[in-house]
Amino acid sequence: MDLLIGFPTSNHADCIGEATAQAALGCRRFFPGIDAHIVCADTNSIDNTRGAFLDARTGPVEKTYVSTLPGLGGRGLAMRELLQIARERDPIALVVLDPRLPGIAPEWVRNLAKPIERGYDLAIAHFTRHAYDRPLTNHLVYPMTQAALGTDHREPATYAFACKPSLAAHWLIEEWPHGANGLGVGIYQTISALLDGFGVCDVGLGPQALPPRIAAEETEFIETVETLFETLRLRREEWEWRDRFTSAPCFGSLEAGEPPAPSADYGALREFVETRLREHRATIKSILCNGSTLEIEKILKGGATILGLDEWRRICFEFIAYYCAEPSPAVVQALYPLFGLRALSFVSLTGELDAAAAERSIRAQAQRMFETRGALLDRLTAEESQRTAWTLGDARLAESVADEPTVVDM
Repeated sequence: MDLLIGFPTSNHADCIGEATAQAALGCRRFFPGIDAHIVCADTNSIDNTRGAFLDARTGPVEKTYVSTLPGLGGRGLAMRELLQIARERDPIALVVLDPRLPGIAPEWVRNLAKPIERGYDLAIAHFTRHAYDRPLTNHLVYPMTQAALGTDHREPATYAFACKPSLAAHWLIEEWPHGANGLGVGIYQTISALLDGFGVCDVGLGPQALPPRIAAEETEFIETVETLFETLRLRREEWEWRDRFTSAPCFGSLEAGEPPAPSADYGALREFVETRLREHRATIKSILCNGSTLEIEKILKGGATILGLDEWRRICFEFIAYYCAEPSPAVVQALYPLFGLRALSFVSLTGELDAAAAERSIRAQAQRMFETRGALLDRLTAEESQRTAWTLGDARLAESVADEPTVVDM
């Protein structure tokens, strides 16, 4: 087999047929004479995903449907199925596409596979999006990845990529964080490839707009951010010395086309964010330093409603440092409403800008995160030292109690 196309699916009967047909067309048009195969890796869909996939017209391009074991779901588990097939069949490249992406085109197969033919191990799709689209990527995943690793891959938690089977095999032998079995798999794969020395590039695939969502759905946020934090925690010694910035290699244009602006009910979103802030108030106050806590208190009392760049940067650094010292899902859950507030604040601050200017603001935010990464390292050290002191204090208290004479009550 020379080319393997994979679709991780979960109740995608409405889109998998067209996505499969377009991928097959890309194989026939741009890789004539090459043995291509399309695999649908499903997670026990209860709709007609299987039938829609198998009924898709693909001509001579063969198709295979596989599914995870009954009761098991999650994008990461579907991805494991695709990686396993790539390791066994050893194609030139594995191209993975999310069938939900609007406008999947035959050219995507060519554009993602070509960098692999040229020697790269991983090619990550980059779409020209409006700055209000994909806020989880814009305000947290992208800037935090840049701050930690010193590289500016624009969509590290990717929905589409291509890789060599050797990288697929590498991912399979590693132990994945829990969130990587679900929606956190994209950010895990990218960070793993970068830290382990694989060649990674971006590939521009043109304008794209996902269904309107100004703030990420909570499950996606928690699984992605927990995977990001846990991966950086476990591999801290490998990235904290990366103080030199390296631009990501890019194929194609990252700025082509004018993306449509998403729409959302900002009033309802603000109400939701403020409700969640109150729910997680105690946890937030235990994590943040005094200055950041005061800003949050102003918001809860009906005062300031704008979370600026520098304040958001401090919050991100304080949360990941706290998580690295004391990993817990509760830390990530408490960050979610603050993230929603930052997404709302960004809309308020950039409402008069056009799409290109708003995108420059997103990139400037990420660059600022990297430039101040020293503050992140200081917070990591401070949190670690504090817990070491607490541990030593508890040990000394236990020793003093053990050394006290025992009084026998006659």
